Amino acid sequence: MAYAPISTGEYLIRNVGRRTFAAIEDSEDRTPLTAIDSRSSDYVRWNVIHVRNGYYNFQNVGSNTYANAGIGATVGDSIGGVHYRPQRFMILESPVHGQYIIATDGSRLRWTVTDDQPDTPITLTDTSPGANTRWIFERIG
Repeated sequence: MAYAPISTGEYLIRNVGRRTFAAIEDSEDRTPLTAIDSRSSDYVRWNVIHVRNGYYNFQNVGSNTYANAGIGATVGDSIGGVHYRPQRFMILESPVHGQYIIATDGSRLRWTVTDDQPDTPITLTDTSPGANTRWIFERIG
C-alpha cells in the first residue's frame, strides 16, 4: 500500500463499514476514541497534521487531545486521547479509491470499529483491510 496524499487540515474521519465518525467526547487523558453517528460536534472534528513521509498526527478539535495507542499497543487495544504525546500514524491508500487505512508506526496495526453500537471504541486490528478498517477523510472548510 502507498502512503496517502492527505494534506494538513481539518477533517471529519468516517468509518466506511459502520458509517460512523471518529470522536473523543471529553478532554480527560486516555479517553478512548469512539465511533459515533453524529457529525455536529467539535468532538468529531480533527486536525490532521502531516508530519513527514506519510506520517500524521491526529488532534481532536473539541478535546484538544491527540490520538495515541500507547507504547507496545497490541490487537484489541483502544486508541485514547492524550494532551502531550502525539503519536505518529500512517495514512495508507486502500484498494478502494478515496478510502484510507490508518495504521500505527512500524507494527501496521490498523484502526477499526468492531460493531454498530453507539460509542463503540475504536481499536487496533491486524486483519486484512476490510470496510471496518477503511476511513474517509471529509475536509472541513
